[in-house]
Amino acid sequence: MIFQLPGLVINVRKPELDDLDCLTRWVSTESYLNNIGGAAAREAGQARRLAEQMLQDNADDYSPNRYFLAEDRFTREPVGLAMLCKIDWRHRHAEYTCLVGDDANRSKLAAGDMNMVMYNYCFHHLNLRKVYGYIYDTNAASLRMTSYGGRRDGTLRRHRVLAGVASDVHVFSILDREFSAFVNQHAATLLKKHVERGLINWQPGQ
Repeated sequence: MIFQLPGLVINVRKPELDDLDCLTRWVSTESYLNNIGGAAAREAGQARRLAEQMLQDNADDYSPNRYFLAEDRFTREPVGLAMLCKIDWRHRHAEYTCLVGDDANRSKLAAGDMNMVMYNYCFHHLNLRKVYGYIYDTNAASLRMTSYGGRRDGTLRRHRVLAGVASDVHVFSILDREFSAFVNQHAATLLKKHVERGLINWQPGQ
């Protein structure tokens, strides 16, 4: 069976060898380099090797990292990358981040839909208790992560240096029960279409 997680405007699947050029381009963008900590990809050839490692991690049963590609539900054009890293099966948590690959797709609802699909996958399919992430204070768009029911756990002050400037790094997390509460709160409004189409796990009063 082909792995696919359906969303409203995107579907999420595992990247294939044919996606290697796309992944290489995305991990070379300023958005990835500046906001996800991929400074090593600036070096010649490193972006390609990083993209190849993503495919290898997906193929390795013992790797704690998994990578997912979001594509437009109608055109099947690749639009984003979701990354689950440091998966800890014993303590049931993982680090999560996502990237909308090209500027042309940033005005779409791809990132929000991708987050909903991935959180639902993490909590209801992988049975994780917590998903967390690190966001640089220069990444204003990702600082909106709390709008999905999560919270900011703290700030690592002057934790990261880019171009000689030290900046803060914020730690965010969302628990399984917080995601369920968020879905329950918005099941009749913001997430109505997700619920009606069975795209997220929801029962009244959960």
